[in-house]
Amino acid sequence: MAGSVVIRIENLSKKFRVDHQTSPVGLRHVLQDIALQPARLLRDRVRRWRETKTGNGQVSRLPANPRHEEFWALRDVSLEIAQGEVVGIIGRNGAGKSTLLKILSRITDPTTGRIGVKGRVASLLEVGTGFHPDLTGRENIWLNGAILGMTRREIARQFDEIVDFAGVEKFIDTPVKRYSTGMYVRLGFAVAAHLNPEILLVDEILSVGDGEFQKKCLGKMREVATGAGRTILFVSHQLASVVALCSRACLLQDGRLEADGATKSVVELYQKRTSRLEEPDVPKGPENRPGRGTMRISSVRPEHRVFDPAGEKRFFVRIVTNDPTESACYLVLAFSDDNNRELFILDTRHVNASITPGQPTEVSVILRTPWMRPGEYSVKAELVNFDLIDGWENACRFGVSNELPYSQVINAEAIEWSLVLPEFSASVSTTD
Repeated sequence: MAGSVVIRIENLSKKFRVDHQTSPVGLRHVLQDIALQPARLLRDRVRRWRETKTGNGQVSRLPANPRHEEFWALRDVSLEIAQGEVVGIIGRNGAGKSTLLKILSRITDPTTGRIGVKGRVASLLEVGTGFHPDLTGRENIWLNGAILGMTRREIARQFDEIVDFAGVEKFIDTPVKRYSTGMYVRLGFAVAAHLNPEILLVDEILSVGDGEFQKKCLGKMREVATGAGRTILFVSHQLASVVALCSRACLLQDGRLEADGATKSVVELYQKRTSRLEEPDVPKGPENRPGRGTMRISSVRPEHRVFDPAGEKRFFVRIVTNDPTESACYLVLAFSDDNNRELFILDTRHVNASITPGQPTEVSVILRTPWMRPGEYSVKAELVNFDLIDGWENACRFGVSNELPYSQVINAEAIEWSLVLPEFSASVSTTD
């Protein structure tokens, strides 16, 4: 494999057969399937021929075999990954992420295409990957090291660090089949990360651990990638972790590679596709909106579909006048998260910015604080003076990206449990 490329994937596809058999399957059914296979092939050819239009313009279809169905988990995926890259693999459930890692780990074979891997591969794809349940934690560490091609001296040098990282000192001589799921995952990751693989494959399994362990794992992966120059493929639905850890991201959709590039841009694309942000704005008429209607909000537009959490967020609000005798009014914007919790309100009365009836007007509103956590948000817009002139629920929607403004990796709970992200500083000093 030439140059610094350590993983090369060329036109990779993987097909599975999904069985829909509802009755028991025995030897008789298997022999029957073999005997009827030529007839099925002939029937399929006839069906394809009859699916063309007949003389009366109708399309005729013969019923397909309901017992089996082909499912393509991956289709024509091509990638090159260089040494030292940390690549995030993202996508919906069923997009093909885990299948890709299993093929790279030689757990399953591709249907078509080729892969080339240069270097030792350690993988953590599911609980207990590579562990023998009847062996103790100590014995499994030695076994996994041997599988990776490590010498006894190399394993011994890393042994204490592995046990300390996993936090299973008291149970190191207990068979791992008696471990809890959390202990299993901690030891599995510690072994995979510390036994000096050139390539580390990590699936969503880290979500099983607690927040503190996730933070330790992300920190270790960053240390392994930057310090030792090893290559990491990281599958996760925790997009903030992907952005914090990975320099590059690949988006899989329905088994195909939809995007490959800088992590921030790929994650934003995925965020738009999995939300309502890509849906075109449908102009909403004012007929059924509350208020006197002497002035109306004609549009509310965010400057970007997706903002950075700590960046300025600008919104443009256009207003038209139906009755020029109306008194001056003010604009109110109420921001709610995707759980319909109202977070804060911007009222132009607070900054002495009134709106005078007359010509069409555009108001530019810039939100600087607070920092907003990743997610989707909606804006309710109102025009008010002594009472309500116009009220527009869900006037616009926007997203906040997963590129967090903090310097260190933080665990998922710190994001999910927050309404907003605080801007703060801290200092530590010793006292007598």
